Amino acid sequence: MNITQVTRLALVALAVTGCTSAVTVDIAPAIDRTLCRQDATAEIWWTTRWRPDQKDVAQREVAAEQGIQQFLSKPGCYASTVLHRGSPANMGAPPGAVRIALIVRELGPTLRIGSSLALVDGATEVVFDIETTHEPRIPQRITVRWRDGGPGTVKGGASLPADMAAALATAFRAPPLR
Repeated sequence: MNITQVTRLALVALAVTGCTSAVTVDIAPAIDRTLCRQDATAEIWWTTRWRPDQKDVAQREVAAEQGIQQFLSKPGCYASTVLHRGSPANMGAPPGAVRIALIVRELGPTLRIGSSLALVDGATEVVFDIETTHEPRIPQRITVRWRDGGPGTVKGGASLPADMAAALATAFRAPPLR
């Protein structure tokens, strides 16, 4: 088999399987209500806990912060928000306010080669924890795993801020950002 035949086979496989992109979300423990409170002020503290072999940490942190700011700039989740970098020393919230700690653990593109007929399977993955106090209607710690991609998809780092914002919107069940 020569290169031309291999190329044609790859194009046929790509056409048969399609270039599909799908968003999958896993929230544990499951929540059945919005985390948003349009009548409240939210104080949001964010930090990161990357895996030890994480690459491009500085770029990922910039993308995470841009995505968080993009999510918070859209109306509909809280009456107002204050964003801080770091971990709150005391998770108690001021009267009438919600205090949330957001721990970003993964933000980046993934690529698997040869895992399907499409030859490539790419996505953006966003993994973060949400910790709250004084919110009896929701669990104190929620882990969110959000993935956007699929067979035939190749994603780079340019979409990371928008993907972070979309993952937050999905988790908080705010109006869609896209």
